[in-house]
Amino acid sequence: MVVGSTVGSPEEVVRVQISLDSAGATVASIQVNLAFDGGVLTSPAGAISTALPEGWVFESNSPAAGELRFVLLDLTAVGQPFNGPIFEATFTIDAGAPAGDVSITAAVAEAVDDAGMTLIMTVTDGIVTVTAALVVGSTVGSPEEVVTVQISLDSAGTTVSLVQVNLRFNGVNLTSPVGARGTALPAAWFFISNSPATGELRFVSLDLAGMGQPINGPIFEATFTIDAGAPLGDVSITAEVATAIDDAGVALIVTVTNGVVTVAGP
Repeated sequence: MVVGSTVGSPEEVVRVQISLDSAGATVASIQVNLAFDGGVLTSPAGAISTALPEGWVFESNSPAAGELRFVLLDLTAVGQPFNGPIFEATFTIDAGAPAGDVSITAAVAEAVDDAGMTLIMTVTDGIVTVTAALVVGSTVGSPEEVVTVQISLDSAGTTVSLVQVNLRFNGVNLTSPVGARGTALPAAWFFISNSPATGELRFVSLDLAGMGQPINGPIFEATFTIDAGAPLGDVSITAEVATAIDDAGVALIVTVTNGVVTVAGP
């Protein structure tokens, strides 16, 4: 049995698959109890990953924080072999979750065959890796209008000493790009922004003292003028580079959400 692993950022909903390979053995019932840090992984919910076989029943519940249980049972006791995902666990990563790995352990992993014998199983536990999150905002504007997009970073409590973001966009539709500090960027940090080519806008900020600090909020601001001839619709703004370095010089894992400028009629 394998408990899957995944990556997510604070306040994100993540899903983990639980898979079983019965090695050809007929299985008539399955029970899995997961244990995890309920302060970091909240709102646990269980579902079945495969189509429910005829004559089988499924149940899942979370009797306490940090626990999620699954039961799958063939009421006919005939059973069948399994090889693939059987259950799915859904969690919400807490807003204050620190960056790092959260273990998801199968405290109980039991499969019983059609003769009532418990199968010997090898279990591989999973993890949810909590990452920093960078979000490129979205906005709406009309041709010839100046629009502003916020770029926000949640370092998940990790101390950050350098941030670099390179945005890519349609430079014909979004012109005159200008970068500025966001409200969450420490005032003492060095900051520079430039547009080296059409369709590009770059930002770099670092703590020259090298100490850094956790960040949660808008760090950069991008301003564009929507071209007079821009067609109606969405113009993507993609963080082609999104780098955050901690105070030890190690790059954080960063989950990126890109943005759009929606060109609307006057």
